[in-house]
Amino acid sequence: MDVDMGLLHLDSAGRPSMALDVMEPARPQVEAFVLELASQRVFRKVDFAEGSDGAVRLGVALRTDLAATLPRWAKAVAPHAEAVAHALAELVATDYRTTAPITGTKRKAATARVRARKAASGAARIQLAKRATTKPQAPLPLTPICVQCGGPLARASHQRCPNCWATQPGQDLPTRRKRGRAIAASRAELERWKSKHPDTQTDPDAVRREILPGLQTVKLAEIMLATGMAKSSASMARSGARVPALRHWEALARLTEAGLGDSTS
Repeated sequence: MDVDMGLLHLDSAGRPSMALDVMEPARPQVEAFVLELASQRVFRKVDFAEGSDGAVRLGVALRTDLAATLPRWAKAVAPHAEAVAHALAELVATDYRTTAPITGTKRKAATARVRARKAASGAARIQLAKRATTKPQAPLPLTPICVQCGGPLARASHQRCPNCWATQPGQDLPTRRKRGRAIAASRAELERWKSKHPDTQTDPDAVRREILPGLQTVKLAEIMLATGMAKSSASMARSGARVPALRHWEALARLTEAGLGDSTS
């Protein structure tokens, strides 16, 4: 938004007309404050100052007192500023996501949901504990429950039940199956490689010391072509963030020995 282009206030040099527009809905609260101030405060001569041009302005003491109320008006204007931003965002084709950084309404709502979920989970655990203590002859086991809905868990090591787990990003059933197949294929490939190279020495420290430094200037495309690694894995190997799988060591060593480390990344 251009703060100088207003809808209610006339555009004028040096005047933030749009900002004045957004402040307009808070005018009734400001006027009520001014009327209350005028009815309760005894003004003094030092509260005002007359300039050489005849204009009367607020004195230092009164300006200081009024400045202390700025947080109050910021809170009053905040929802209107966000509403205008969201309304304008709907009219343009961008990837802008409506947020609420001033009022924090979305953050507060998310915090309330988390607290409610924890309270529900805690209440369910308390109920199970009470049932166990009221029947000492046949105590009920404290069954792990879902942190999201409070239902029973399929496994004690899990935190969410299958239904709630599927709602998490990247945890739906098709994605988990695809990820599982990829992990299984990677493990099978590693086992096949180990069976063909039983005498290969496994020293990750040697790889970090002798191979990874020479990869820092190798193109990612060269690493991916030589090893078959994904771009993300090749990037982490080149930066030294992760030691690549054992079956890739020989190919990476050949890259550094062939002088590909002198190429421009």
